[in-house]
Amino acid sequence: MADHLSTVQIGDPDALMTKDTRGIDLARIWFIISLSVAIFAYGVAVGRYQIFPFRILNLGVEAVLELRQEAGVLLRMTPTWHLRPARYEGHGVTVLREDRMAPGLTLVAGMFEGENQLRLFEPDGTPVRIWTARFTEIFPRGHYPEIVYMPQTDWNAHIHGSLALPDGSVVFNFDYSGTVKLDRCGELEWTLPASSHHSIERSQRGGFWIPGRRRAETATGFPRSEAGYSEDLVLRVSDAGEVLEEVSVVDIFTDSGL
Repeated sequence: MADHLSTVQIGDPDALMTKDTRGIDLARIWFIISLSVAIFAYGVAVGRYQIFPFRILNLGVEAVLELRQEAGVLLRMTPTWHLRPARYEGHGVTVLREDRMAPGLTLVAGMFEGENQLRLFEPDGTPVRIWTARFTEIFPRGHYPEIVYMPQTDWNAHIHGSLALPDGSVVFNFDYSGTVKLDRCGELEWTLPASSHHSIERSQRGGFWIPGRRRAETATGFPRSEAGYSEDLVLRVSDAGEVLEEVSVVDIFTDSGL
C-alpha cells in the first residue's frame, strides 16, 4: 500500500485535482495528449495546404530518394543511370535480318565495359571502331562554368545524340552538358560547352544543327513564361565547333503564327 501512496498536502485542492492516489500527473498527461493532437493536425495541414515546413520536408525526401538511387554510382558499383531491364535474352546480335537493316555500318552510343562509348558495328555486331567518352576528362570540373548541368561523375553523364562523319570522326552530345568531336583515333578535336541535347543533324550550309537551351531573363508574354525560365533553342554550329546562330523555338512559333 505504501508504494502507491502520494504525498499530498492536506487542504491543497490543486494537488488533489491533478494527481490520483498513485501519483499520476493528470495535467501532464492531458498536455502531452493535446500537444500530440495539435502536431498531428498541423502535419495534416502541412501536407494538405503545403505550408511551412512542407518545402523543407519535401526537399529532404527527394534528397533521400536521390541518394538511394545514386548509391550504386557514388560507390562505383553500378551505373544505374544507364541500366534498364533487358528486353530480350542473350548478348550482342541475337537475330540477324539484313533485309530489315539499313545498309552499311551502324553507330551505337551507350555503356560498354563500364564506361560511355560510341561503337561502329558491322551488321553481325562486330565493332570496327570504338570511341571512349569520359566526361570528366573532356570537361574537367571547374573549368567550364557555362555548363549548367555538370555531371558529378562519368556515370552521371550519358550520350544523347551522335553522328558519324565520312572522315571517320564522330560528333556527339553529353545530354544538356556539351557537344564533343573526336577524330577517327579518338583524339579530342573540339568541345562546345553548352546545354546541347538530343539529335545532331548536318546543315546544308556546313556544320551542324543541334538543339540547345538557355536561361531566359525576360518574359515572352506566354503563360508560365516569367523571366528565369528555360528557353529551348536550335543552334547552328560550325565544323570547328563554334556557335554561328541561335534560334529560339518560342520565336519560331511566334513568327509562324502558332
